Amino acid sequence: MATERSLTLRKAIVLTVVLGLLVPVLLISGYSWLRQYTDGIQRQTEEMLRQNADILSNGMQEPLWNINQESGNALVEAMMLRNEDIIRIEVRDSALGLFVAGQRPPPPGGRSFATEQPVVYNGTTIGSVKVEVSSERLRQQMTSELLGSIAAVLAQAAVSIALILVLLEKRLVRPLHKLGMGAERLANRELETPFSWQRLDEIGLLGRRLEDTRLSLRRVFAELDHKNRELEEDIDKRKRVEQELHEREERYRALVERSPIAIIEWDAGSRVAEWNDAAEKIFGYPREHAMGRHASFIIADGGQEGVDVRFRRWLENGVGSRYVAENRRADGRVIACQWSHARITGESGRPDRLLSIAEDITEKRRAEEALSLSEAKFAAAFQSNPDSVSLARVADGVLIDVNQTFERLTGYRRDEVVGKTAIGLGLWAEPRQRTVLFHQLAAQRTVRNHEWQMRTKHGHLRRCLTNASVFEVGGESFMLAVIRDVTDQRLLEEQKAEADRVLLRLAQGTRDIAGEAFFDLLVADLASALRADCAFIALRDRTDQAGLSTIAAHLRGESVPNFSYASRGTPCERALGGDITLTEGSPRHRFPEGAPLADSDWQSYAGAPLRDAAGNTIGVLAVMHVDHLGNPDLVRSLLQVFSERASAELERNRAESEILELNAHLEHRVVARTEELQQANRELAATLETLHMAQEELVRSEKLAALGSLVAGIAHELNTPIGNSLMVASTLADQARALSASYDANSLKRSSLEAYIGDARTAGEILLRNLQRAADLVAGFKQVAVDQTSSQRRKFLVAELVSEIMLTLWPTLKKTNVAVRHEIPASLQMDSYPGPLGQVLTNLVNNALLHAFGDRASGAVLISATAENGWVELVVRDDGAGIPAANLNRIFDPFFTTRLGAGGSGLGLHITHNIVTGVLGGRIRVQSEPGNGSAFILSLPMLAPMRKSEDETLPASA
Repeated sequence: MATERSLTLRKAIVLTVVLGLLVPVLLISGYSWLRQYTDGIQRQTEEMLRQNADILSNGMQEPLWNINQESGNALVEAMMLRNEDIIRIEVRDSALGLFVAGQRPPPPGGRSFATEQPVVYNGTTIGSVKVEVSSERLRQQMTSELLGSIAAVLAQAAVSIALILVLLEKRLVRPLHKLGMGAERLANRELETPFSWQRLDEIGLLGRRLEDTRLSLRRVFAELDHKNRELEEDIDKRKRVEQELHEREERYRALVERSPIAIIEWDAGSRVAEWNDAAEKIFGYPREHAMGRHASFIIADGGQEGVDVRFRRWLENGVGSRYVAENRRADGRVIACQWSHARITGESGRPDRLLSIAEDITEKRRAEEALSLSEAKFAAAFQSNPDSVSLARVADGVLIDVNQTFERLTGYRRDEVVGKTAIGLGLWAEPRQRTVLFHQLAAQRTVRNHEWQMRTKHGHLRRCLTNASVFEVGGESFMLAVIRDVTDQRLLEEQKAEADRVLLRLAQGTRDIAGEAFFDLLVADLASALRADCAFIALRDRTDQAGLSTIAAHLRGESVPNFSYASRGTPCERALGGDITLTEGSPRHRFPEGAPLADSDWQSYAGAPLRDAAGNTIGVLAVMHVDHLGNPDLVRSLLQVFSERASAELERNRAESEILELNAHLEHRVVARTEELQQANRELAATLETLHMAQEELVRSEKLAALGSLVAGIAHELNTPIGNSLMVASTLADQARALSASYDANSLKRSSLEAYIGDARTAGEILLRNLQRAADLVAGFKQVAVDQTSSQRRKFLVAELVSEIMLTLWPTLKKTNVAVRHEIPASLQMDSYPGPLGQVLTNLVNNALLHAFGDRASGAVLISATAENGWVELVVRDDGAGIPAANLNRIFDPFFTTRLGAGGSGLGLHITHNIVTGVLGGRIRVQSEPGNGSAFILSLPMLAPMRKSEDETLPASA
């Protein structure tokens, strides 16, 4: 096979030509040459032998007759010399035998021929001659001639072969090669190159047929390609259809086998033909028990006949929408299922089967009922909340719902708010505050006590606190915000701060001021403290007791010239009667026309009488507002303090005037004037006592404020565990009532009882955990409260005391970004007064929060303690702004503060100093550099000094 594959046409033709020329020549000429060779050698040898025998026979007649051996030998020798082919000669005498003989060695490789011829003499045979010759020389000669003939024949054959090969190369091989390349192109589907031929011989005819074949193949291949493309498209389409059918089949199989919804196929006899795994779980019947059974075995309210009628109607008329029916499980329990049916058409073209889908909605119904109850509870809590509550979508800020309090606060109705944004309604007076709120929500998902300013529908600005949290529903984020209006609260706080500042100024700043400047300053401070639009001091005229003339007046933030007016019919008339008067409702109508006080729309009036040393009313101190009074008690208290101070100053002025008069008559009125001066001193002492009472009132106010913060913190911390416990208890009570109802109706099931037991166990754990948390909080607050109220001496661990103090400060701290931590050895113990020490720590931390950090975004306070030689060094250090060097020696002075009117009273560090150096028996010093924070260092004995009575409370100075 390899030889056939490697034998090309050219080689085959050459081999054929060579064999065709050489084989006949070799066979025929070889046979002729062989015959000529063998026959020629034999013929020539026999001829030569015969001639030599004739010559010897004739030449030996005489010698033999004469018996002349010499002549005979000479003849023999001459014959052998003349002819080299003779190898032996014998001459015999008939009578004598061998007459003469001659012999030479035969040449190698040749044949020898012999002949014997009689010698006749005169007709008588007298002897015989025998000659033997060699054919070697003739053979060599014939061989040489034969080789020459062969060479000529071979030369002729070579020339013939060359001519034939040239002809074959030109007329056969090259055209066939071109046709072969064309055939290869046909095999490779390269059909664009045509076949060509030079002459229309057999090769040309073959080329034309191949060209016809190429054209046909091109048409066939074009059609084939078109059909192949169509076939491929059909195959691809069929594959896609088959793949889609396979995927649908797999999905259907997976849907049927893994679907949580029961899928059941019924035959025409209402019997089960298919029953999937979900049907087993829902109805409790294994597949092998359900197959072939009539549909009535799971229908709770129908017999077999009714079910058959219903199924036939469905098969004939079709099935409507979904419906809910009660079904019976294998364990006898009745469940609610939602059914839908579809008809299946059989081979006859008519519906003969039903495919049913059933979903157990028993738990879903219970969940919907529970959800409805929960929604009702939420709606009730939502609408009845005393704070404003809004629900908004986080993605676009659109308001979903608001409660009634929100409507009252903003002035918008619910239908005006829902579907709009707070920005669109213009509720955000400062959009920057909204940006801060949403940044905190994005980072923490909850915001506590975010203060901002709201613009109502009518354009009023309200200060609000917002607590908001983000929750997810259906993959969408919503924000629930509780908004509390703190405008009045903040106003009261600002008024209190302003009152503190004014009282401090009243106590400190007016010592060196007298006369009209004093009264102008007094009226300006009172108007600032009460945010009054008008404040004045008016004295009775000496001639007309009903007339009043001002000595200092302050209107809308500016001093105005003094004026006079009649008090009859005005609110001042009642104040002149001796009582502090507060009046609401347009008091301006009661002032005379044309008076300065009748030019504004006053809504409130407050006045206090001014008295002389004898207690007689000599004038009035009054304030008026264009709005209603926000804090009547504060107004009444400040009017009393300022009126007494003004009365004292008037009396002092009167006394000074009288002293000046008496100086001219000193010798005559010394005794009387001395008594009057003593009376004035007593009045001044009473005034100072009043100021001390005001100071104590401020201290009590601060304590009440701290108590309010403590109560707010306790309420806030206890709200979560107690609220959770209340919710769990109410839920458990609802479940108990439901269980009792089931028991009374004799429908209590084991599963319901087990579910109730599980819920009760979980509820018990939640109640125990939350109530334990509440108990721990109450215990901590109780210990702090006992320590701070009783001031009893006991042994305590400093670290535990500091932890309890931080717990009471937590409501305040969490509103700031200040981190307070302590590094105190757990075993450090003192025998001292934990209540006063706790108040000291509270004052120092509050002082740091108020003064150290200013507008900084964050800060840190560190409380540390070390013990050495019976003393404890307690350090409260902050990283705030520090204290200027000029203020370091004054920070423990009473009423010294750098935050006057901004929450600072100037008493905190003074009280702290008194407690440390008094009750606790220690020392306190401060280290501070501006920009590097401050450190208050307390040196306290581990064993505090004994007091007169261990149960006595802190001194009044504390």
